[in-house]
Amino acid sequence: MKKGVNIAIGAITGAAIGVVAGILTAPKSGKETRDDLKGKATKATDKIQDSTREFKKKFEKFSGNTIQNTKASIEDNDASNK
Repeated sequence: MKKGVNIAIGAITGAAIGVVAGILTAPKSGKETRDDLKGKATKATDKIQDSTREFKKKFEKFSGNTIQNTKASIEDNDASNK
């Protein structure tokens, strides 16, 4: 699993470097380039926030189900031991 994570991190890093290099070498004025970077950064931030919210919802649902299942198992075990 660690190898897969490293590959993913490398791919994301490479893509980010490519995007930045492309923007910086584009024949645009400094203001246009800054505006482009600002827009892309805003979009990336929004995507990260959306992904974080979605992950949080899924994690809370998963952890809630796990807690409920654990309590039910303990209660079942206690009932069978009486």
